[in-house]
Amino acid sequence: METQGLNLFIVDHNKSMVSGLKNYLTGKFGEKLNISTFNDSETCVNCINEETDVVILNSALEEENGNEILTSIKRRNPRTAIIMLSQNENMKAVIESFRTKAKKIAKSNNSAWKKVRAFIKYLIWKPMQIFNSRFK
Repeated sequence: METQGLNLFIVDHNKSMVSGLKNYLTGKFGEKLNISTFNDSETCVNCINEETDVVILNSALEEENGNEILTSIKRRNPRTAIIMLSQNENMKAVIESFRTKAKKIAKSNNSAWKKVRAFIKYLIWKPMQIFNSRFK
């Protein structure tokens, strides 16, 4: 039986952050993830399709209006999970992000990548747990 990994996009203007996060996640999950990286949100949104499972969006892209980006992603594929990495402490912005369907918001700091890893682990293993509970 061949397994297919999650299709994950990482978006950030900072190329070293994108590369570092990709290497970190590849080291943790290996072939369970098919990772594509982007340095601008427009290119990423144009690549979203029915097979895009997760988008990690650094809200440093907020100058491009992060909520418009979230809406565009959800318009292209409503089931895509969006993880936002945010430096923003503004609760109004965080609440608005959840209203536009962000699944997880992690403050960009030393523990953010661990939070991303935990959420992706959940996305990978939750379907297997459901399958096992229903078809023991």
